Amino acid sequence: MKQSILRCVNISYSVYNSTRLKNEQLILKDISFNVKKNSIFGIVGESGSGKTTLGKIICGILKPVTGEILFNNNSQINSRVQFLFQNSVEIVNPLRKVSSILIEALMIKSNKSVEDRLGDILTTLGLEPEILSKYSFQLSGGERQRIALGRILAIEPEIIILDEPFSAQDVQSQLNLYRLLLRLKKESDLTIICISHNIFIMQKIADEILVIKDGAVVEVGSGREIFNSPKSSFTNYLIKASKMELEDSEILSI
Repeated sequence: MKQSILRCVNISYSVYNSTRLKNEQLILKDISFNVKKNSIFGIVGESGSGKTTLGKIICGILKPVTGEILFNNNSQINSRVQFLFQNSVEIVNPLRKVSSILIEALMIKSNKSVEDRLGDILTTLGLEPEILSKYSFQLSGGERQRIALGRILAIEPEIIILDEPFSAQDVQSQLNLYRLLLRLKKESDLTIICISHNIFIMQKIADEILVIKDGAVVEVGSGREIFNSPKSSFTNYLIKASKMELEDSEILSI
């Protein structure tokens, strides 16, 4: 059995709706789960359910109000956990060359020559060397996403968190990313946390899935268990929505 690399213990998070610190809104409610090393862990829920907030807490961008995040049973996370935001257009400078973007990241950690590692990164991403001479604005959405991912891989994290990586992608780009994530899991020690509203894709790729609604855990289990034998009506709703099988009454009831 794989060991846990990450433990979230009783995580809660809230924000205030006014400068007078009134009207507290609870975003996450007492969330606990474990992520196994070298696995793909899916976090699934509707927009506004707290998925991205949870991801930001895991990588240290936000601090929980209560609870703790343990990385290898240690509370120190630092650069070993990296977050890839949903909109790669905003996080990859459109006026920089791909070579400059990747080399800058590779210079942070240099176990071997930058040239060798640059070639390794391109091979991992399934990209041809010709892309290095292009500017970011010349890339497709899928290519830009891969370069953003490559920049993260260059600093050799142990966990990467992907926020809605399959959103706004055409079918071929989704398939390419699907294959890439499975290859990363198989060929490296990388652990991947994938945040998505699409439970259909997640059950295909994730070893385990956490389903959340309104900031609370609905259920957690293997991708196959969650998809084939959902324990809650909300999970069943997400499954039907992903397959476009909802009745009008079901749409209005959730």
